[in-house]
Parts: sequence; structure tokens; C-alpha cells
Amino acid sequence: MLIVIIAILLWFENLGFSATTLLAGLGIGGLAIALAAQKTVENIIGAITLYVSAPVRIGSLCKFGANVGTIEEIGLRATRIRTLDRSVIYVANAKFVDMHLENISERERIAFRPNLMLSAQTKQVDLQSFINACKQLLDDHEHICADPCRVKFKGFTPWALQIDVLSYVNTTDFALYMEVIEELNMAILGLLNEHNCELAKPELAQLTS
Repeated sequence: MLIVIIAILLWFENLGFSATTLLAGLGIGGLAIALAAQKTVENIIGAITLYVSAPVRIGSLCKFGANVGTIEEIGLRATRIRTLDRSVIYVANAKFVDMHLENISERERIAFRPNLMLSAQTKQVDLQSFINACKQLLDDHEHICADPCRVKFKGFTPWALQIDVLSYVNTTDFALYMEVIEELNMAILGLLNEHNCELAKPELAQLTS
């Protein structure tokens, strides 16, 4: 190959072209091509990384940045993702592989953590009876995992009593999950009425202050 290259350069010299100029031109051209192809090479390497390490796969529901969507295609240049709004986002592989990726499809259960802020006027005996009843409700439900499962009086805010609820619905089926949490929320609403508890009203607290 070296002999062929030298022969070609000598041939161009005999034709009247400067071999030094040709080499310089080839060097600049090669550099320009390398710079232009840099992003393409990065995206191809990103695609290979996604296929090998597989943080997400085609069909995976994932959270990336501030968006949530389903992976539809991992191409050589970009990953195509369909969002919950049914729009399509294309993210360059080199950028996508460096994002914080949360693979929602790989969860084995779904959290149920209602935000319960009770009125600061709630009596202690009513609060305790509500907490006990709420914990019993979760313990008795067939779709709620036994551990972890807690209902605790977490603390105070200037306008409310904060109840910490941590439990998990033992399913990955989102439709079933929605049915279960609707049932639980209705039951919790009944317990609030039964034990003389009501949710805090922050707007009233701001008015009185």
C-alpha cells in the first residue's frame, strides 16, 4: 500500500501537481469529514450502548428528564419515544444514554401514597382512631402488600396535621391499580367522616393568618 501511495504521488508530480499540496488537502478534508461525522459516531455508539446495557427496551414505559413515554424505536441516530399525550419525541442517542432513565415498566408493584393533611383542629382521640382504622383498611385489602405498609402521624404544619401513608398495590397493571386506589380513596373518605376528621383547608389558614 505504501508503494502504491508513493507511486500515485509521483504520478501526480509528473502531471504537474504538488504532492505536498495534495497531502495537505487530503488532511484538511479528512479532518472536516471527521468533525462532521463526530455526532453521528457518538449517536451510533449511544445506540450500541442502549442495546448492550439495556436500561430500557422497545416497549418500555420510562421517565427521561421531565417527560414520560414508551420507547418505540432505538435507531442509529435517535430514539423515538411516544409520550402520554400521544406525541412523539426524538432524542439523540448520545444525549439519551446520558440521561437519568427511570424504567417504569420494570417495577414489580405500584406505590399508593395519598397526601393526607388533616385539619389542625382535629382532636387527638379522633386522629388516633382514624389512623388505626386506615391501617386496618390497608392490612385487610387483598391487593396491598404486607410490607412495607404504614400509617403514621408524621408531624405538624402551621395549618395541618400530616399523615404519612406508605403502601404498595401488588400489581403492574395500571388499570387494576386505578381501580384499587379508587376503592381505597373512597374507603378513606368514609373513615374521615366516621371518625370526625376533615381535610385541612390551607386557603382558610392563610386568610386567618
